[in-house]
Amino acid sequence: MDNQQERQIFDIGWLVGLIDGEGCFSLSKIKTGKLKRADYIYPQIVVSSTSPEITAKTHQVLRNLGIASHTVYYPKVGSPHKPVWSVRIAGIKRIKHFMDVMFDYLECRRAQAYCMKRYVELRLSKPRHAPYDEENELLDQLKILNHRGISESPESIRQASQEDDVLRASTKFGEVARNEQLVAQAIVT
Repeated sequence: MDNQQERQIFDIGWLVGLIDGEGCFSLSKIKTGKLKRADYIYPQIVVSSTSPEITAKTHQVLRNLGIASHTVYYPKVGSPHKPVWSVRIAGIKRIKHFMDVMFDYLECRRAQAYCMKRYVELRLSKPRHAPYDEENELLDQLKILNHRGISESPESIRQASQEDDVLRASTKFGEVARNEQLVAQAIVT
């Protein structure tokens, strides 16, 4: 193996460690129009850091692997918090390329990556404006795996009684265990 191949293997390992520790796989419903209905689901992979050096290296490693990304800067003006840089991989085709290159190496966030990979495969197998049926289930599973809690609007949560919230939350956490088992089984096979 020459130095370039060794460097690429090292860079993949470095990136996997960063994504496993600081990365986020997300599917977001984008709502537009007067009715505020979910028009589409926006996939992205985000790695955030307060270090511009780590951000620059992340962007460079992704570029060397042929994975397109962009960086967003949040200056936190007037805040005691440090500024944050986020490297983002967004869009079906870019995320598919990321999964093709990186999926087999991911460990700690493999279940989230699996949901994202399934989402991308489903969307690419359908016509562009096909409804988001199974994809909505993957969005919910990814929220559970990311421990985002109950995926309802603040208004519907306010309307529900506190007992219903507790029941719904315990049901969701039961689903987390089942979903993690199903994802783990799917990954093994």
